[in-house]
Amino acid sequence: MKRTFLFFIYIFLYVASLFSGEIVVGSLVVNRLDGNPLGININTYVDDDKTTKAPKKLSAALREMGVRYLRYPGGDKADHILFSVPPYHVAKPTPARQGKGAEYLREGFLNATETDFKYDPLDFDEFMTVCREAGCEPVIVVPADLYKLVKNMKTGEPLYDYKGEALEVEKNREFLIEHAAAWVYYANVKKNYNVKYWIIANETEVAYYDGYVEDVPGDFPGKKGTVACTPEDYARLLIDFSAAMKEVCPSIEIISNGAAWSVESYLKIPGVVEAIDHICTSNYPLMSYPEGSNYETWAQKKYKNGVMTGPMDEILAKINANAKAKEKGLDVWASEFNAMYGSWEGGFDLGHALANIDIIGQILQNPRFGKLFFWNTHWGGGFSGTGELPMFGAYDGLFPNNEMSPKGFSVSMVANHLFPQIVQTRISGTYDGVMAYASRSEDNKEVYLYVINTKDTDENMDLKITNRKIKEIKRVSEMYGDTPTKGDWYPGWDYKKDMPVMTHQAETVEGESLSLKKYSASVYHITLE
Repeated sequence: MKRTFLFFIYIFLYVASLFSGEIVVGSLVVNRLDGNPLGININTYVDDDKTTKAPKKLSAALREMGVRYLRYPGGDKADHILFSVPPYHVAKPTPARQGKGAEYLREGFLNATETDFKYDPLDFDEFMTVCREAGCEPVIVVPADLYKLVKNMKTGEPLYDYKGEALEVEKNREFLIEHAAAWVYYANVKKNYNVKYWIIANETEVAYYDGYVEDVPGDFPGKKGTVACTPEDYARLLIDFSAAMKEVCPSIEIISNGAAWSVESYLKIPGVVEAIDHICTSNYPLMSYPEGSNYETWAQKKYKNGVMTGPMDEILAKINANAKAKEKGLDVWASEFNAMYGSWEGGFDLGHALANIDIIGQILQNPRFGKLFFWNTHWGGGFSGTGELPMFGAYDGLFPNNEMSPKGFSVSMVANHLFPQIVQTRISGTYDGVMAYASRSEDNKEVYLYVINTKDTDENMDLKITNRKIKEIKRVSEMYGDTPTKGDWYPGWDYKKDMPVMTHQAETVEGESLSLKKYSASVYHITLE
């Protein structure tokens, strides 16, 4: 009798060991999406198909990725490029400043005298063609906050405008306002592109420092730079740019940007809240990871309990602390996001791609968070099909041939499988190595479940849908590999050897338990009775 009892105990423990826990998809809707909010940053310097000569068109790659919004011309490059010059009859990308020191950190994209582009950039009309072919909506960033940059920061030599005349601060400011209004006219009146979203400058908190030009030690906020765009300066820019641009097309929406400290300051300036419709920021949660961080820091949620929306949370707190901004209901966009930077080295590996899905999942949970843009298509590689400059793997969503990198595929896993209702999920039991997010169809008959297994072992998880019966489960997308950390940087990364498996093929799951491969992300399509 005793042996029989022990036998059944053994069987029970064995069966229990096969299942690490239970994923519970709740009925509570935590956010309702107005369509797919996922986007990506374009790199106007290199994304022209004539420049990359990639076998796959950029528009085809973006359609495959499933993003809905394209941010153009991109990030800091937007502060350095005019879409055209007077009389603004055609789209003609032109450096916003010319001469040595005009672009400091981006000299490699200009000719030797820094008066023109080295490569044929993606102009605005070409970009709009990409939008149409990819089924995407444009989000435009206009240059604004570097209007005080009229001299070489190191030598004091003058910089010049498109006509070859020496730049002056106030004239430059007025010209940039004129340019922004002209861009709205060209886009929405002359070309009828109906561009709705316009961001005023990029990362204005960075333009506050000489560190944007020369390295200045210390964390933000630091020492004000001599070409600083202070929060007060930016507030006046927002008011003036918004007025000029909305005079041309009143239906457009204006997005400001910044870090929490700068947003707090400029929201207090009279007229700013009335001038803007959204606020955006760069959401790079790994930047604040402490020294010595690694894959386990993220996977085991050792830092800030695994919160991956810190920069956005901080700005939302500043909005809520401002009576006018709170009453208006301003939301927060991630103008850039990526699992990169910080002391967790690398960025191109499977581990960072898994963390990228965690960032997306957490952003989608908050109804006060808006659109989110992955950073970015290509940063520094694949020119003319020669690999003349290496890929900056930590950033890139696309390889030089426009096929998706692991990071790009992580975006596609959610972007291609997303319902409008974000619903609550939880992991029951003692297991803490699995992360799960879910979206549900409007008719409540279908669910997409996004599951990340961070552990070095395959895991089995029971699945439960609160108050509903499961009719069918299909795994529709999967990414996995033998290690989360191999292939961090070029040139040691081996395409064939180090690439994780990435597939969007559907496969029916038997029963109501999920078999998760080690170091994996999976998307399941669940049909409910």
